[in-house]
Amino acid sequence: MDIYNARVKTKQNILLDGLDLKVQSDTCVVYVPGLAGKFDNLGKIVALFCKNNKINFIWARTQSCFIETEVIKINENKAIKVPSGAEYDNFDNSIYDVSAWAKYALQKHKKLVFIGHCYGCNKITYFLSQFHSEKFKECIFIAPADFFNIFTDPRHYGLLEEAIKNVKAQQPNKILSRTVLGFCPMTSAAFLRMGYNPRLNNIPYVSNGNFSQLNNINLHLSIIIGSKDRGLGKDVSDDTAEKYIKNIANSYKNTTYYIIKGAKHSFKENEYKIYDTLNKILVNPNLIKE
Repeated sequence: MDIYNARVKTKQNILLDGLDLKVQSDTCVVYVPGLAGKFDNLGKIVALFCKNNKINFIWARTQSCFIETEVIKINENKAIKVPSGAEYDNFDNSIYDVSAWAKYALQKHKKLVFIGHCYGCNKITYFLSQFHSEKFKECIFIAPADFFNIFTDPRHYGLLEEAIKNVKAQQPNKILSRTVLGFCPMTSAAFLRMGYNPRLNNIPYVSNGNFSQLNNINLHLSIIIGSKDRGLGKDVSDDTAEKYIKNIANSYKNTTYYIIKGAKHSFKENEYKIYDTLNKILVNPNLIKE
């Protein structure tokens, strides 16, 4: 697959490196990955779907992509490296990141489709709740995240107290003694930002919280979720997946949802089912041909 490096500069003067399929097409998919941020098998299957259907594809890195990394910031015409990645997550920056990629895509394409995985869905929701355009045609969430229990998750026992202690000791960037969500090293300040930011938990389909951001999108929303996604709770099943996803459909009326039985959060070994579902959403109704 011929996919090329791409770079955007945000309003914060941050340079972000992503990927661009560069297919000659009126329609472009802007794909925002989750917290880990890799161009993984899920991203690759979406890119392959786009290539086969002559849709352009952009893998839109954000500042909180990857575990530990750096980004370049232009400061007084000088390029300096600043810490970045999930380790230093700040959700509020995502609106600048997604906005920069949308602007990049609109330079060559007349219609944009936004696809997010996990945390990427929250970032897309935040962006689309603030920015509207007749060129935005569809929003697709793959395994959206509800962060309501970030402090009470058993894996994080004691981390809230540890993070507060470090911040009070003027050590906000001290890495917590255990990983967040079972895989992500995170600074104390980033962990507190993740749990205390009301703008972040904007798809509260498990906790059934505030859907106001989602209700300000004004696009058709398609949701794809696996029935074995542990984000649905300990007792995941086809029934709980149906129950929770209906919380979104009941709160955001312009919603179509698809439950992939047996699939987990990353859809490993079920990527082809994502391909088939995207075909139902974008090709069969001829959305991309309009």
